[in-house]
Amino acid sequence: MREAINKGRGEMRNAFFACLLVFCFENMSGKPGTAAANAISGLMILHDLITKTEDNCLLNSRRKRRWEQHNIEDDVILALVGLNLHVVFFVDGRREAFHQIYIESSNSATSSMPKELRSQQTARQFWAPKRASPATMMKMARRKMGQIYPPGINMFFTLKEPPMDMFPDVLRYREDVRRWKRASATVFDHVWKRGTQEERTAVCLLQIHKLMAHIMLAGAFCTTQTAYDQFFPEYQKIMELVEYVYPHLVEAKHGEPLYRFDLGIIIAMFLVGVRYRDKATRDSSAHLLNLNKEYREGMWDTGSAGAIVSRREKSKMG
Repeated sequence: MREAINKGRGEMRNAFFACLLVFCFENMSGKPGTAAANAISGLMILHDLITKTEDNCLLNSRRKRRWEQHNIEDDVILALVGLNLHVVFFVDGRREAFHQIYIESSNSATSSMPKELRSQQTARQFWAPKRASPATMMKMARRKMGQIYPPGINMFFTLKEPPMDMFPDVLRYREDVRRWKRASATVFDHVWKRGTQEERTAVCLLQIHKLMAHIMLAGAFCTTQTAYDQFFPEYQKIMELVEYVYPHLVEAKHGEPLYRFDLGIIIAMFLVGVRYRDKATRDSSAHLLNLNKEYREGMWDTGSAGAIVSRREKSKMG
């Protein structure tokens, strides 16, 4: 990665690929801290490259032409957006200014999104810039209120006092999520009726992330555990979708543990396990997390997430 960077912008594609590979290898070696540090290095390169131009957006049509000049495909940029999400969820010491390119990308995606998205790939591309918004908003809210929590679980603590000046932004982001849901409804319905198992699994994951986004965005203004009760339907739907995709994502091939780069269902099950007050559903979440303790998504693994959920459950029972 460093060698490619030293050669200049012509080698940016190699630098980004190296950054993504190092992130995966370090996680598979059980070194999430090192993985996060390398990820931040690569994301800082991306930030510097973006902010040296007049357009601070990652994914609009003008930026797409620039990426093509460097032979950087859409999937590479989407992977880097996913990498940023890993860092935001785990440990992120970057200043708020470094999140601006992702916020502007989300705003740009919303403003240019048609009323109807005509393919699953297009729905994914318009959703990708929005994925980091809930976690970023939660992190910004915690920093504003001076509350610091341990890496990896700081997204799921309750604020003692919400930053009300951020409330209009949260409402706007939630409406953006609803707009994306409406725009993708027709293509998702088509996939459910005629798509392959792989396509249906991908749609389920997008829907899980959409449900999580609403819970997390509103969570910036929930000051008690009971305040999350308004999302009972979302928790139930998350678990329904998780149970559908679980066998297709988690079952090991040839006895080997699976590692996936993208955040998929682990954080969703963890969220249900620590937020939902229905014991039967929490138990279901803990059961699935502990059923295969070697499944990994980025820096998250089912074993660690399941242990935290189970420990919280035991503490509630005294």
